[in-house]
Amino acid sequence: MIEMTVQQVFMKERGEKPDTIDSATAQQGLQREIQAALKDLDCGKDYEKLAKPFMEKMLSHDGGEG
Repeated sequence: MIEMTVQQVFMKERGEKPDTIDSATAQQGLQREIQAALKDLDCGKDYEKLAKPFMEKMLSHDGGEG
């Protein structure tokens, strides 16, 4: 779901017509998308640290109670 939201943001930014932009504009867009992806990876590391113990506990109890 998050990936689709990010994709939609970049499509809207490009006017939803990526085939009508010139190569310089495409390169700039690519750089922005790469930077956003790197930020997302960094954010995911913190999330994984917080979520992993919870998920391990839930899985060790057959998916939780109820």
